[in-house]
Amino acid sequence: MGATRAVAVAALAALGVFASTTAAYAAGGTGGNGFRASACPGAVIGTYQLHASGGATHPSARVKVYYSTASGGTNCAVLLDNQAGDHYMRVTIGGRPEVPVDWASDYGTFSSYAGAVGIRSTNGRCVHVTGTIRDNGRDYDFGRYAWCS
Repeated sequence: MGATRAVAVAALAALGVFASTTAAYAAGGTGGNGFRASACPGAVIGTYQLHASGGATHPSARVKVYYSTASGGTNCAVLLDNQAGDHYMRVTIGGRPEVPVDWASDYGTFSSYAGAVGIRSTNGRCVHVTGTIRDNGRDYDFGRYAWCS
């Protein structure tokens, strides 16, 4: 783990964002007003469970969505999991419908979180957030168009 990454992990742990981490930002990217960060700005506006196609709820994974008034409105999301071991995780946020080119994504194999990913200039627009965790060969998902301001 690089020195910059270690500092970011320590800062997030101090804020109570998660209990432990391994390498984040394995893959993904951004477009338009999208960004990836070490933490989400603003306040939590929702915490959501992930579900398998049969309806089963993942025992520990959650998507947290944040909002800040900074930069013309900023929405951000992170996928957290406190189960032991590494899992494939993906979290994506995108602007809809006015500016679909605004997006950010982070995915890979992590022990406790994927993200944070966000988009700026969200006032007056809607945001779409998705999250996936693969646990014991089963995908658990979350997806929602919401957070229209």
